[in-house]
Amino acid sequence: MSSSNLMSQMCSDISTLVVSSSSSSSTSTSTTSSPLHSPVTAHSPQRHPFPPNHKSRRGYLERKTWWGRWKKQYFLLNDKSLEYYSREGSEHIIASINIMNCMISEAQNLTNQKNSIGIFSADSKPIFLRATSKIEADEWITDLKAAGYMGGISLLSALESMNDAVVVADRTGMILSFNPAAEEMFGYKKSEAVGQNVTILMPSSRAVHHHQYMTDYFATHHRKLIGIIRKLECKHKDGSEFMAEISLGELPDVKFLATFRPVP
Repeated sequence: MSSSNLMSQMCSDISTLVVSSSSSSSTSTSTTSSPLHSPVTAHSPQRHPFPPNHKSRRGYLERKTWWGRWKKQYFLLNDKSLEYYSREGSEHIIASINIMNCMISEAQNLTNQKNSIGIFSADSKPIFLRATSKIEADEWITDLKAAGYMGGISLLSALESMNDAVVVADRTGMILSFNPAAEEMFGYKKSEAVGQNVTILMPSSRAVHHHQYMTDYFATHHRKLIGIIRKLECKHKDGSEFMAEISLGELPDVKFLATFRPVP
């Protein structure tokens, strides 16, 4: 599986993002990073860490929430962490992302949004950001990689370790990857699911139409469902049905990635 393109969701009522970021290299003020197993941590109110002589990449980006909305926030790449604030000049850090050993990549195929950036950790759900131009997105990716990318994980290991259920399938619908969260959600062991068609995870009313959906997709290449969260019925191994929120992404080499989250 390639790691050049990467995952998940969005709404139509998104406001336009105005990016105002700059990049230069110099000594960064060190901040306390959260442990690798929890790359996003909330901070208590504190002073904005921008001393007069401090320079680092900073600017407005949009961050994708699980519910599919893109929220405009002010980001500061500071040492090995990426901090974000509600606005420029705010004294309160909303959260800090520990980017050490994360995989950083362009993420359009997973979000269906141009200029999107994916931050992938082996022990946390992906984080998606969006700039207003390819140039600025590329600059952020370059600086994020320089600050924290250590080549320590692959996309597969990141997906396997996600808290949400993740299933990867090929163009025929054959399951290629089935993470532990998917095992718990659907009741199948990985060894049972891999090699089976994804229709085993669907009620028969949906399964009978799945092949036609895939045929239509490859005929039109209309990516209207990529990155969109939908509520659909799923089927457990024991035959019981349940509702889940599903987000579909496309990976290189004609592979599809579905993320599932149960509906309370």
